[in-house]
Amino acid sequence: MMQIQPRLIRLRDAPAYLGMDRNRFNHDVRPALLEIRIGRQGVAFDRLELDAWGGAKRYRATGSSIAKTFNYLDKHRGQLTLHQDRGSPMTSNGFLGAMRALDITCSHSRPRVSNDNPISESAFKTLKYQPDYPGKFTSATHARRWCNDYYHWANTQHHHSGLNGYTPEQVLTGAYRHVAVTKQAALDRRFAQNPERFVCGRPIVKLPPSEVAINPITEEDIAEGVVDAVNFPTLRAAGYVSNAI
Repeated sequence: MMQIQPRLIRLRDAPAYLGMDRNRFNHDVRPALLEIRIGRQGVAFDRLELDAWGGAKRYRATGSSIAKTFNYLDKHRGQLTLHQDRGSPMTSNGFLGAMRALDITCSHSRPRVSNDNPISESAFKTLKYQPDYPGKFTSATHARRWCNDYYHWANTQHHHSGLNGYTPEQVLTGAYRHVAVTKQAALDRRFAQNPERFVCGRPIVKLPPSEVAINPITEEDIAEGVVDAVNFPTLRAAGYVSNAI
């Protein structure tokens, strides 16, 4: 059921209503508001007036942030890249035209960038399928604590299919070589005991691939003039021009 806010906010509740402590409220806000007497000693404020003061404060803060942003853009004109996915708002002509006016390079869906959507979403899928995933974090501290435990497990204990069953730690440290020797010895024993079970012959342990990528650059991409870089337009509407002859 929707809760209806009272028109008058008592003095004791007004600081919390605006999200500030009492001292700041008395110093910055109270002198600018009309105090409404309630009974003999009670004081209250019009909720609409409190809302207007809070809205003006947010507007001033937003205006200051925009001014700082445009000042930064002007100083670094031609040096900035805005990276995003290919959603309709980010590929619209109006948005791309505004970015060109600000001399900002628009980069869309760079699949070989570590913070791009495909890599992040792949990690998020594994994260959300964990049996102990809480579904919703109660605080930033809760999220950090859970993610620290999760990524430690993912890097040191989780056997990735993309790494042929090795953990990232084993691949990065080179420990996979010792693991592969142990696996091969176990397979050799099983093969010696029951060779008829291995219809394709002696099993050989797979090593991790030399390269791992999500949506790696292809021969077709190279033929079209796409290079393995980040700071350049990736859509024709954003200024991309093929280098292919």
